[in-house]
Amino acid sequence: MTTVKNSDIWRAKGAFEKLAAEKLPVAVSYRLALLVQEIGKQYMVLTQVSDSLVRKYGTAKEEGGSPTVEQGSENFERFLAEFNEVLAEDFEMTAEQVTLPEEVSYTCSTCETVTTKPLELEPSMLIALTPFVKV
Repeated sequence: MTTVKNSDIWRAKGAFEKLAAEKLPVAVSYRLALLVQEIGKQYMVLTQVSDSLVRKYGTAKEEGGSPTVEQGSENFERFLAEFNEVLAEDFEMTAEQVTLPEEVSYTCSTCETVTTKPLELEPSMLIALTPFVKV
């Protein structure tokens, strides 16, 4: 089991979406799918908490509209304080960290040759994924 913070999960969503679009070896893809599935469930819980807090502290601009919490307002500070408490909590993952390959196979679109290329990820992606992957 690996312990991560809810904030790690919240921050990594976009990076997981980009990584999941990469063509990776089958075993890595399988382990990544298990990890993303587990993290995705916790992300949905965090989204529900955030939505609940927006309903608690937000106001709708028009009747029947969706509530928002105005940045800089007293309610925004309350929203942040409560949501940050939730993000600071630990989450026990049953899925293991995934070791990313240095290279991935790809097929040349012009000559149909299968070859390898380095797996290229943006530094911002690696920062967000650090608690979940090994390089």
